[in-house]
Parts: sequence; structure tokens; C-alpha cells
Amino acid sequence: VPDAFRRYAVPIGFGELLATVLKRSATLLLAFVAGPAVVGVYEIAKQFANTLHSIRVGFDPIVVAVVAGRDRAPSARAIRAGFSHATALVLLFVAPVALFFVVFAEWLLPLFGADFGAGVDAVRAMSVCAVVASAGSLAGPVLVALGQAWSTVRAACWALGVQAVLLVWWTPALGALGAALASGVGSLVQVGILVAVVRRHLGGRPYDREVARAMSAVGLVIVVLGLVAAGARLQHVGAALWIHGVVFAFALLPILWAAWPYLPRFARASANAAT
Repeated sequence: VPDAFRRYAVPIGFGELLATVLKRSATLLLAFVAGPAVVGVYEIAKQFANTLHSIRVGFDPIVVAVVAGRDRAPSARAIRAGFSHATALVLLFVAPVALFFVVFAEWLLPLFGADFGAGVDAVRAMSVCAVVASAGSLAGPVLVALGQAWSTVRAACWALGVQAVLLVWWTPALGALGAALASGVGSLVQVGILVAVVRRHLGGRPYDREVARAMSAVGLVIVVLGLVAAGARLQHVGAALWIHGVVFAFALLPILWAAWPYLPRFARASANAAT
């Protein structure tokens, strides 16, 4: 086996194993303390979070190829620019989908069955955590491309430890919501460590000004998500749906404002692809 392949493959394999444990530990503990009915609700709620995660994962091969395809010692400025650009795109794709899940969770969950409405709060918690984590989740692929894949393994170990403690603490009392919060906080811990490692590698801030516009817009959306998630539900379903639709429409405005500079680039890319 070539040394370069082993140097990349072994830590990535351990990282994938730990990622699987992170995803499944909440389900196993929930089954032990709450029973199959609550597990079913949690698993349906987790599918919404997996949708958001799949959007972010779609950028992994792009980031790895761009960073690894540069010089053997890519400059901090080049890494920062690529990381910031990809992060901005991820945020602008993930935020509106998460916003839709949070605002309309009360109507989406019952589509799976009347009893699944109990997972509304879990969906909202996972969605908010997914948006926050998206701001730094591409730090993992950047470190892999730079040959520092073991840093992702160490971050996953810390996240697993934090998540295990929170699962034992929150799940018995809060059920599916507790498992969702524990899983979300574990992801945030992992992302925070990865961003700190990237910052140390670059010798300064990991982002440039390009991502500030997207982060500020998504920050405003997170506030809206939190207000919707914490707000009391209106009893008149028709009125609640109408009001939630208005909230969703207005919360999309800062995302559109942040995405506006990228639209000409998308148009040029589409034109080049067509020719």
C-alpha cells in the first residue's frame, strides 16, 4: 500500500467510524431509556437533519480537490479564500432549507403520521444546530486536503465524549428533544475544534471578508429560527400557517441579499457549461 494512500486513508477511516458512532449513539440510548415509539419519532426528525447534512457533504470533494490540487505548500491566503467561498455557498444553500423545516415543522411531521408531531421540537433543534455548524463544517475537508486528517479524528473523539455526557443527562428527561440537542451540541463542539485547528494552521483568522455577508445574513436567519422555535403555537391552524408563511418569506430576504453577488458567477458558469 503506498505511504501516501495509507497516510490519508487510515485517519479518514477512523473518522468515518467515529462519525457513525456519533450518529447512532443517540438512537441506541434513546431506545434504552424511552422505547421504540420515541425512537421512531427521533429517527424521522433526524431525516430532516440528514437532508441538511447532505447539502454540506456535497461540497466536500470540491474543497478537498481545490485545496489539495494547489501547490505542495498552499499559501494561507489561498486556503482562506477557498474556505471562505465554499463556506458562504454552504450557508446560503443550507439556511433556506433549514428555515423551511423550522417554520413548517408542525405541518411536515404529521405527514408521516399523527404521532410523529411529537418530533417538531427535535426537528427545530437539529435544524438550528445544522445551520450554525455549517459555518465551519468545511474545516474538516480542508484539514484532510492539507494532510492533517488525524485532527478530524481527535475532534470527533471530543465531540463523542461531549455528546455521550449530554445524552445521559438530557435524554431521560427530554426524550427525542434531548437526544436532538445532545447530537447538535456534539456537532458544534466538533466543528469548533476543527475551525480552531484551521485557524492555528493559517496563523490567523480562517475566514476573509467574502464570507462576512453570508454569515451576517444567516445570523439574522438563526435569530428568526430561534424565535419561531421558542414561540407559542397559535391554536387556529389556518392563521398559524398563514403567519408562518409570512415569516418564512421575510426571513428569506437577507439570504437573497447575501446571495446576490454570487448570481452573476452562477450565470457565467452556466453559460460556460452550455458552450
